[in-house]
This record gives sequence, structure tokens and C-alpha cells, in this order.
Amino acid sequence: MVRLASHRIYFGPSSYTANGVVVLDEEGRFVELFSLQDCIVEPANTVFYDEDIFLMRKGESPENGDLPFLPLFGDPVDIFLHKASFDNFSYKGI
Repeated sequence: MVRLASHRIYFGPSSYTANGVVVLDEEGRFVELFSLQDCIVEPANTVFYDEDIFLMRKGESPENGDLPFLPLFGDPVDIFLHKASFDNFSYKGI
């Protein structure tokens, strides 16, 4: 399992989870999305990124104008990181 956290995790064109954590399995498939605000303690082995995270369908990219989507359990996803002060996205392969 891989847990990635960020101030904002976008899962739709204008939908995001504040202080979110996305959980992926070893093959990069979606398992869970939740907010740290709903946790009593921070989940173990969570990697925090000081960038916004965009959940994209496998093979899609915000650089191509593709929009984030709400993944369902088991959907293969790509993770893109974006700093608010930059115009470019960077891909984070899992």
C-alpha cells in the first residue's frame, strides 16, 4: 500500500479533499481517499507532498486538458503533483 497526503487532493474538476490522503495498492490502483481531519492519528507510512495532488485516469494528463475524476475501488490511477506557484504539472509514478 502507498499513502500519499497533501493539502488538497483533487478528484474532480472542482472537487477536492482538504488535508487528504489517497491510498493506492502496489499496482497503482485506487483503494481509498479520506481527510486527515477525520483521523485521530496520522496513518503510518504516509508520504506528504507540499503540492496539490490530482487523481487522473491511467494514461490521462492535466497537461492535455484532461480533468481529475472520482475513482472507484480498483481503478488504475495516475498521480500528478502541482505547486500553486507553478504552471506545470509533474507526474508521480507509483
